Amino acid sequence: MAQTIVSATDVKIRLSELLERVAEDGEEITISRRGKPVAKLVPLRKRRRARCADSLTDEEWEELERAADSDIAAGRVYEYTTIEEMIAALEARRRRAQQR
Repeated sequence: MAQTIVSATDVKIRLSELLERVAEDGEEITISRRGKPVAKLVPLRKRRRARCADSLTDEEWEELERAADSDIAAGRVYEYTTIEEMIAALEARRRRAQQR
């Protein structure tokens, strides 16, 4: 995919369109000021996955997110040092639930 560079002025005008391209298509967009790159719009999910040791499908991510949301709603709060640690704990929870 070719790198997209957009001026800060264009970002102000086209932000909704650019966010949709980033969120839906996974495109990374570099923002420039006076012709020099100063920032980048990147998809959150892609960045989060890049930090994860194991590659998870969209369905697996959604399942883990629902489990985390459920824990938060129930007042269960955990502290993890890494995203890998969090995923391992949530996957263990999923396995226990399937065994019941």
